[in-house]
Order: sequence, then structure tokens, then C-alpha cells
Amino acid sequence: MEDKLFTGYSHVGIYVTDLEEAIRFYKEVLDFDLLFQLVNESDGLKIAMLQLGNCSIELLEPPTDREVLLPKEKIVEGASATINHVAILVTDIKKAFEHVRSFGYEFEERGIYFVPNFGSDRLDLNVAFFRGPNGERIELFQRIEK
Repeated sequence: MEDKLFTGYSHVGIYVTDLEEAIRFYKEVLDFDLLFQLVNESDGLKIAMLQLGNCSIELLEPPTDREVLLPKEKIVEGASATINHVAILVTDIKKAFEHVRSFGYEFEERGIYFVPNFGSDRLDLNVAFFRGPNGERIELFQRIEK
């Protein structure tokens, strides 16, 4: 049996306007556990990872001096938080990247990029983003345990 390239759900990323308020909501109202918080060195995003059972969410607060990461329009009128992406775990990001491209999907300009120390000095990531057939943003997410 061939090893699977795509192995499962990782998390859903959600843009928020106030990270601390969002963390309080998910912890106090919905009983999520806060796994970690960090500032992503590569793009300045403030990030918090939370978990409830097998449901993981990544809260993303963009830097106030840049709008490039924010969606240009709201999907739901009046929403101040929007889904940014769905992350899919992969075993080999280069193979997964080429597999997706072979179907004609183009990746965001950054291509595959490295995220060091994601919540721990024992975990790095390789990630890449592309859009699905309906414009949904999908992240390929490879964990690199140290």
C-alpha cells in the first residue's frame, strides 16, 4: 500500500481584529485550550493556536501597518472576522505542491516557505497556500519535528 501524501485536517485559520479578545472568547465561552501564542517572524501576524478535542483553530491578527493580508471584501456583511484558510496536513510538501500544481492550481507568490519555532523550539513548518476551485484558500502544512 502506498503512503498517503495528504494525511488529514490540521486547522482552520480565522482573521480577527483583537487577538486577546478572540482568545478569551474561545477559551471562556467555547472551552478551547490555548496551545500557544506567537508573532510570525515572516509576516508580522500575531497568532494563537487553540484546541477543543480534535478541532484546532488558528487565530490571526494582522499587523496594523499592513492591509495586504486582509481580504478585500467581507464574505458576511458586518463580520469583523473571516475564515482565512483551511489547513491540510501533508507528509512531503514538495510532492504535495507538485501534485496540486499538476491539476492546474497555482500557488501564492511565496510558494513553499519555512516557519521556524511554531509554538515551540521543537517544531518548524513548511507551508504553501493556493486557492481551490471556488476561491477557498487552502494551506499545505508540513510539520518538521526537531
